[in-house]
Amino acid sequence: MTSAGYAAIALATVLVLSNSARSESAVVIARGSTIVAEGDSLTYGMDVSPAGVPTQINGAPQTRSTEPFPETLAQRLRGCAAVANHGYPGDRSVDGLVRWQTLSHANLAILMYGSNDALNNGRAPTGIVSIDTFRSVLNLLIHRRQAEGSQVVLLSPPPIGNEHQERLIAPFRAVVRKTATDLGLTFIDTEEVLRNVVPIWTEDKVHLSTAANTAIADRLAKTIHCQ
Repeated sequence: MTSAGYAAIALATVLVLSNSARSESAVVIARGSTIVAEGDSLTYGMDVSPAGVPTQINGAPQTRSTEPFPETLAQRLRGCAAVANHGYPGDRSVDGLVRWQTLSHANLAILMYGSNDALNNGRAPTGIVSIDTFRSVLNLLIHRRQAEGSQVVLLSPPPIGNEHQERLIAPFRAVVRKTATDLGLTFIDTEEVLRNVVPIWTEDKVHLSTAANTAIADRLAKTIHCQ
């Protein structure tokens, strides 16, 4: 191989490393900031197993985990920022666009959609969301919060304990990752975060266990830096 060929490979390697570093780059917020976490039942912290507790929020009736990741993140940040949980069971991206359309007054928005877009577990009459629609709505969700002055972090939809459903969700994960790359946003790959977590799910193989919620909160806490 020529010296020019080696140089091209070296440059490509630098670019790849640069892009991967951007996906896990630190997010700096001022002490006293407000963080909002928007999403579906996985953000809400739904747990209808015997371990679930009656700490319902946002008008939803479902019981919740003792450690939903937004509330656990607030604990990890030790008073640096308040964290509002804007999760609602069954929500697709299109539902979140309507549900949380009022100003959030947040300094940082954490968005995690895609599971119900792919599966429609909330049984919305309009069904699953197409990839093209999901991509467009995700961009609308991002730009809405940026227009308020919020920074945005994107989380990929977490793994699910069903191979067929995993295949359906995979394209939506890819859209989230590519959107983060295209817009220069911090991206957190929940599959990677949860790879060594046991168990990942509650009894239904869909909703996150206490250990999984804690792992996501810990990764977010490492990503968010207070000043």
